[in-house]
Amino acid sequence: MSDTLSFKYTLTEDDVVRSNRAHAAGRQFWVRTALAVAVPGMFVIGFVADGDANRILIALAVGAALGFVTWFVVWPIFWTLFWLIFSRFLKLLLPRSPHIGVEYELAASPAGLAWNSPVGTAEQKWLAYTAIRETADYFLLYSGAALCFTIPKRVFADAQEAGRFRDLLRAHVPDFRGQAKE
Repeated sequence: MSDTLSFKYTLTEDDVVRSNRAHAAGRQFWVRTALAVAVPGMFVIGFVADGDANRILIALAVGAALGFVTWFVVWPIFWTLFWLIFSRFLKLLLPRSPHIGVEYELAASPAGLAWNSPVGTAEQKWLAYTAIRETADYFLLYSGAALCFTIPKRVFADAQEAGRFRDLLRAHVPDFRGQAKE
C-alpha cells in the first residue's frame, strides 16, 4: 500500500459556501457568548450605579433574562439572516473566481500536500498547516486562523480512503478538530 493518497476533484460554488459556513460556525460560540454576557453586563452596570441592594437584585434578574434572550432568540435570528445575506453575496462573487469549476489533482503524503490545477501548482509541508477541522462533508486545512484549504469528502473512493486521509492529517497536524456541525 502506497504512502501517498492521490485524488481529483472539482471545487463547486456550493463547496465554497458550505465550507465558509463551517469555518464561521467554529467561531460562533465565542461571539455568541460575548454578546450574551456583554448585553446584560452593560445593563447591570448601568442600572446599579448607585449601589441600592434592591436595584442590584432587579438588575441581576433582568440581566439574566437579557442574556437568555440574547443567546436563544437574538443570536439565532442574527445568524440566520447573516448567512442568508452572506451566501447570496458569495454566490455573486464566486462565478468570477478562477478556482471554481476547475479540476484539482491532490496528493497527500507523509511529506505534505501537493496539488495541481489549471490555476497553479503548489506543494506544502505539513508544518504549513496550523489546524484541521473536519465536518460531515469537508476537511478544512488551516494556514493561520482564517485561511483554509477546502477538501470535499466526496473525493474519496470510500470510507477507508477518507479514514487513511484523516489518519495522515492527525499524524502530522496536532490541532485536529473532528466532526463539527455545519
